Amino acid sequence: MATSHMSSFPLSQPEHGSADAVLRWVLRARDRAGRCGIHCGSSSAVRLCQAADAKKESLEGLVLHLGGEPVTPGRWKDIVATGARPWIRYASTEMGVMAIA
Repeated sequence: MATSHMSSFPLSQPEHGSADAVLRWVLRARDRAGRCGIHCGSSSAVRLCQAADAKKESLEGLVLHLGGEPVTPGRWKDIVATGARPWIRYASTEMGVMAIA
């Protein structure tokens, strides 16, 4: 972040958002472009999918780029039940991305 502010293209600071706020953003982005992608951990993805399910919203057209924690069978089930498509990366700092499922 600090380096970006010394360049011509500073990045905004990340903000914590509730699952409902992220859901609203995802639905607007997806409806505008026909698809949307988010990079997050699987537990955050499940919270987003639970928020969508509670509001009876489909997440068809959303690709969830998942990493940083295991995607258990239960988490996978919660994600795909909403119509979202999980894309799992297995990576390490030393090796980079080693597998994508």
